[in-house]
Amino acid sequence: MRVLLPGATLLVLGLAGMALAADQSAKAPAAPLSPPSVYGELAFSDVIVFDYNRDGTPDRVQFWIDLQGQQALGQPGSPGARPESGSVSYFVMDVAQQRRIDDWLLGFNMGGVGGGFPVAGQPYPLTNIHIEGRTARFEVSGSAWTITDQGDTWEKDTIEIETGGRKRSGRFYGGDVTVAPDPQVVTVPADIKQNRKCNSCHEDAAVSIAAAGGRHSEFRCSSCHKQHPREVEGAVPQCLGCHDAHDASMGADSCSTCHSSHAVTVVQYGIGVPDGQCAACHAESAARLEASGTRHIGLACALCHRTDHGAIPSCVDCHGGPHGERVMSKPERCVRCHTSAHETSVDR
Repeated sequence: MRVLLPGATLLVLGLAGMALAADQSAKAPAAPLSPPSVYGELAFSDVIVFDYNRDGTPDRVQFWIDLQGQQALGQPGSPGARPESGSVSYFVMDVAQQRRIDDWLLGFNMGGVGGGFPVAGQPYPLTNIHIEGRTARFEVSGSAWTITDQGDTWEKDTIEIETGGRKRSGRFYGGDVTVAPDPQVVTVPADIKQNRKCNSCHEDAAVSIAAAGGRHSEFRCSSCHKQHPREVEGAVPQCLGCHDAHDASMGADSCSTCHSSHAVTVVQYGIGVPDGQCAACHAESAARLEASGTRHIGLACALCHRTDHGAIPSCVDCHGGPHGERVMSKPERCVRCHTSAHETSVDR
C-alpha cells in the first residue's frame, strides 16, 4: 500500500517496528452490523507531516480507512435472505484538531502507481465478501483483501492486500475492526459440552481457538486453565510447560512475542525478534546468509520477513530502481541474476 505525496512515496503497509501512534479515531465507532459482517475504522499509517489543504502550514495527519460490509445470507428470494453489501472509504485524520478530513486534495493509491485508485472520501464497494471465524475476505476494485480481527484493539489486527498477484501485509496504527462471524457456522473447541460454561464469557477466545487453534482446539479449556485466571495467579500456563523452546536462549516470556495460545496457527512478531529464534528453525537459510558476505547480513530477519511468518518481500520494496524501468517493473526478474536475498550473488 503506497501513499503518494508531493516529492515522496510513503510505504505505509508492510512496515514493522515503526513507533505506533495513539488510537485517535475521528468519530464514534461504526455501528455494529448483524453477522456475518466486518466493520470499523483503522489507521494504516503512523503520524506524518503533510500539508493536506495546501495552506502552506505542515499538518500532522494519519491516513485511515472506514470499512463496513455484510456477507450475503440465504438464497435470493428466500425468507431472511439478504444480498452482500458494503464499502470502504479513505480519509485523513488531522491529529492536532482531532478532525476527520474526507475532502483533501491529493488522493493516494493502494493498487500501484498510476492506477488512480482510490479517491479520498469516495466509498468503494466491497464484493465477494466471505467471513470465516474472525477473518473477512473481500475484493475492492480488483484487489483482494484479507482482514483478521484478533482482539478488542487494533494492535494485533492484520491486513493483507493482493493486487496483480503481489501480496502486501502490514499492521494498523489505530482504531479497531470487528469481524462478526455467522453464529450458525462458528464452532467452539471440540468438547462443546465441557467448554460451554467458559465460552459463555470468553467468546473471543472460543472463536479464536476454533478458527486458528490447531491442536489446542481439541482440548478442554480446563486442560490448560486448571483454575480461573482472573481469580488465581498463575492460572495461565506457560508455553514451555508443554512445548520445547526453538532456541536455548528463549525464556518463558519469549513465546508470546510470536504466538498466542488461542490463535496458535497465526504466527506474528515485531521487529525485535532475535535472529537466533528464527535460525533455530531456518538454519540452512541463516547459514547461506552468513556465508554470503553481503550487506543483508546486518539486517534482522524480521525486518525483511516482517509481521507475518513466511512473508516474503519484493526486492523493489527496499531497493527502488537501481536498474532500468523495464527490469524493475517486474521484480521477479531479480533472481535471474541475484540468486536469492540470502546470497545475492550475481550469476549471469
